[in-house]
Amino acid sequence: MLCPCLAPHGDDEKPTGIVDVAPDAVVQALASDQPVLPDEAAVLLGVARRVASQPAAIVDVALPLNSSEPLMMGISFESPDGQALLITDVSDGAASRKDAQSVLKQHDRVLSVEGHHGDAEALQSLIAQRVAAKGAATLKMKVVRPQKFLVHISDTGKLGMELKYKDLSTGAIISEIDDDGLVAKWNSHHPEAGVAAGDFIVAVNDVSLPGPELLKALATKVNIKMTVLHYSSCV
Repeated sequence: MLCPCLAPHGDDEKPTGIVDVAPDAVVQALASDQPVLPDEAAVLLGVARRVASQPAAIVDVALPLNSSEPLMMGISFESPDGQALLITDVSDGAASRKDAQSVLKQHDRVLSVEGHHGDAEALQSLIAQRVAAKGAATLKMKVVRPQKFLVHISDTGKLGMELKYKDLSTGAIISEIDDDGLVAKWNSHHPEAGVAAGDFIVAVNDVSLPGPELLKALATKVNIKMTVLHYSSCV
């Protein structure tokens, strides 16, 4: 059953954190879709089409801290589930911070800050503490760069997954997958593009939507194409 089961956050959400990057920092190097040949069972679910992107990977980030430039400006963080801290937007921050543009990307997930792990709130607090620390030379983070793929489901029935989201945030994180739903069936026939708990749904039928609207789209549409970001192999 497609079930919210999440107690979504409302308009009183805490503001997202901000970090500095160069103007051309948003780079989504995605190749054209490559079809995966369907087998007999896959035809019932629809044709799998996977974006040819690199596997999920951990990237070490070391941003120099310069007291003459404000660091907390240019990158937005948010957490749809209170656990995962995602970079959701890279804007035209300070152009001089070119060291950031090659290592920080939209949809990266922060794993640790200065070697410390924690939930989203703890990680944001660690970032703020490091930036404010007198004499700190760098801000070191480990981030996961996700793998992007598409999931097409045209069969009818329950999708069989639970989602967590915030009302005003785009996308939703998959928190659980049932054993007897269409998503589990998809996974059994397409292990190379399998959906897992911790993955982030960024769009449905090529449209990015806030959590509640995304949930509604998944529940009401017959032919579904989910754009999914896969992190779990590195988390």
